[in-house]
Amino acid sequence: MMVIKSKEFWDAVNEGKYALFCDGNFIGGFESEEDMIREAKKYKKCYALSKKWLTGEGELPGVF
Repeated sequence: MMVIKSKEFWDAVNEGKYALFCDGNFIGGFESEEDMIREAKKYKKCYALSKKWLTGEGELPGVF
């Protein structure tokens, strides 16, 4: 498991957004899974996290 040390990433998670970290960089916090997935497809390796996933509300795994 990768530990992401990006303050921006964790701020986005805490704000309830879908946080996206790809190819070693924080990409952004997204309001919807669809927007986050669309952006993630532009990169090779991404990690994503959302409070919704941690509480069982989402359907996606955090690595894709």
